[in-house]
Amino acid sequence: MLEDKAYSCCSLVIRIFLILITAFAAVSGNSLDTDKEVLLNLKSFLEEQNRVNRGRYTEWNERSSNPCEWYGILCSNGEARIIGMDLSDSNISGEMFNNFSALTHVQHLDLSTNTLNGVILDELNRCHNLVYLNLSHNILGGELMLTGLTGLEKLDLSTNRFHG
Repeated sequence: MLEDKAYSCCSLVIRIFLILITAFAAVSGNSLDTDKEVLLNLKSFLEEQNRVNRGRYTEWNERSSNPCEWYGILCSNGEARIIGMDLSDSNISGEMFNNFSALTHVQHLDLSTNTLNGVILDELNRCHNLVYLNLSHNILGGELMLTGLTGLEKLDLSTNRFHG
């Protein structure tokens, strides 16, 4: 009888532990699927702003299970997370996408040689893992406030209209 209670108690602890792990994984939202959803939102945003002369980001397909195989996307080996995006010279015009920080592991972002305009949104300051940022050869302007990018090692903002 004592053994049955001990077994029952251990079984209950294991079940609770498994439920907590599953719940934590679901709540954290940190997965390649989350990254894929952000990229598909970016694709929709870009297609809305660029009705003609679109870049290769139009090849991103929600039916494809692995965004690491998409044009311009670089993923880490271990965790299979998106760590880089190179959409340079991709015929992108209009304002910048306002949700890059949802790609929580992104370290490399290259949007150079497009015709992005407007300002760099404060939201970009939440990309704390960003090491490389290239926004050169666009028509971005306004005051420059990139104080949140503390890990940044390479920054290229040449050929834009910044001040301050």
